[in-house]
Amino acid sequence: MMMTAMDGFKRLFEQQSLPLRWLRNAGMRRIDNLAPLKQQLMRRAMGMG
Repeated sequence: MMMTAMDGFKRLFEQQSLPLRWLRNAGMRRIDNLAPLKQQLMRRAMGMG
């Protein structure tokens, strides 16, 4: 599941379309501001969750 998520992130960050970049950046800012969600995502990415 994590490999699929990482592949999705790779594909998302490859895109250069301005609307998609705006949405991507807005989503990343929102996650950055939600500390519990951010920490859970980081733990899963490190294989600890």
